[in-house]
Amino acid sequence: MSTREKLLQQATRLFAQKGFDGAATEEIVRAARVTKRMLYHYFASKEGLYRAVLEAQWQRLGGAFSELGEGDLVMRIVDRSFDYVAANPELVRLAMWEGLRGGKTSRSLWPTTRGPLFARAAALLEARAPSLDGRQLLISLLGALSFYFAFAPTLGDALGIEPLSDKALAARKAHLHRLLEPLLSGAS
Repeated sequence: MSTREKLLQQATRLFAQKGFDGAATEEIVRAARVTKRMLYHYFASKEGLYRAVLEAQWQRLGGAFSELGEGDLVMRIVDRSFDYVAANPELVRLAMWEGLRGGKTSRSLWPTTRGPLFARAAALLEARAPSLDGRQLLISLLGALSFYFAFAPTLGDALGIEPLSDKALAARKAHLHRLLEPLLSGAS
C-alpha cells in the first residue's frame, strides 16, 4: 500500500470516528506510520486530506453503480447504495460529521463528484415516478438508508435483533423494496 493510500485509509477511519476537529494530524500520521511531512506532501493540509477522504468515499459510491446490468435500475441503485453503506459505514459517519461542520467541504465536491451522482439518481427516480420530485424522493431514500446505519447501535432493542447482522440487513433491504415499489409505480 502506498504512503498516500495509508494516509487516506487511516484518515478515513479517524475522521469517521472523531470528526475533522477530533482527529489530530499527529494521530493520523502515527496510525499511517508516516511522517507529517508526507501528509503535507500529498494533501497540502489536514483540510486537503479531509477533502480527499470525502471525495474518495463519494467516488467509490459512484463506482458501485458502474455495472448495474439489466433489470429495474432504480431498485438496483437502492441495493448498491445499501450494500455499499453496509460495507463502508464510515460514509454515513463522515457525512454526519460533515453536516455538523456546516458542509463546506461536501459543498465544494458538488460540481465534480456529488452533484453528478445525485442528478443521475434523482433523474432515474423521477423518470420512474414522474408525479414525484426525484430530488426530494432521493433525499427521503438517503434519509431512510443513512438513519438505519447511523443509529444501528441503538436499534437492536427496537428490532429484537443485532441491526448489522446478515439477517437484519436482508430484512431492512427487503423493507426498503416494499416501501419504494408503490412509490416508484408512477402513482401520485
